[in-house]
Amino acid sequence: MSSRLLAIAASGWLLVALLAVTIQIPYRQRRRRVRQPRRSARPAWQAWPARWAGLRLHYWLGYAIAVLALVHAMAAMTRGIAGRAHPAGLRLASLALLVALGEVGIGLWLRGKPQHRAAVRRIHFWVMTVLVALIVIHVALDSWLLGTFHGT
Repeated sequence: MSSRLLAIAASGWLLVALLAVTIQIPYRQRRRRVRQPRRSARPAWQAWPARWAGLRLHYWLGYAIAVLALVHAMAAMTRGIAGRAHPAGLRLASLALLVALGEVGIGLWLRGKPQHRAAVRRIHFWVMTVLVALIVIHVALDSWLLGTFHGT
């Protein structure tokens, strides 16, 4: 296995790990907020930034995932490597990259406090679900670690 292929595989698995961490941050934040009653005597307009400060990591990891996915895709789309991958896996990975960029856009929309916030959060959730499904299928078709990548 070449060092380039190893780097591409490592970046892909790093993306999977980052995605798993990023997905769970808002749920952990929400659970923590539900368990702990608000102790602050500050008005709600002052307490809001502190309450959502934990989501900054979620935002920045989302940006990092989009950038790393783009680098991963560019490195993997060379003739020597892409030619040995499953064509459907590559198409799904390309679609996943577009979905990831769309997910960042939806996240930015949510940060702007849209009028129908609950509906936008549901869209964000379902787009994330589609993204995860695309990635799982891509990994199943094109993973060197799982033995489904037909290269050396």
